[in-house]
Amino acid sequence: MLIPELMSVWGRRNDPLRPVSVRTIEDGLKLLTVQHKDEAAVLETLVLDMRLGIVVKHFGMLTATEVEVQEVRPPAPVIL
Repeated sequence: MLIPELMSVWGRRNDPLRPVSVRTIEDGLKLLTVQHKDEAAVLETLVLDMRLGIVVKHFGMLTATEVEVQEVRPPAPVIL
């Protein structure tokens, strides 16, 4: 999901899907709905994390993909 070339939802000229709506669902998260150019009944949904700049959920016709994001903090410095 993190490799745009492998997804058909990025809105390039020859891609079959185009964005039809965007709305904020939580602080920092946007819900993007895309529709097939030739078949209006075909919709897919993506959740974009605007803080990370990546798609964290993708719901297609037959698939659902979710990226689990975990924050990694460096260890606290040791004072001797």
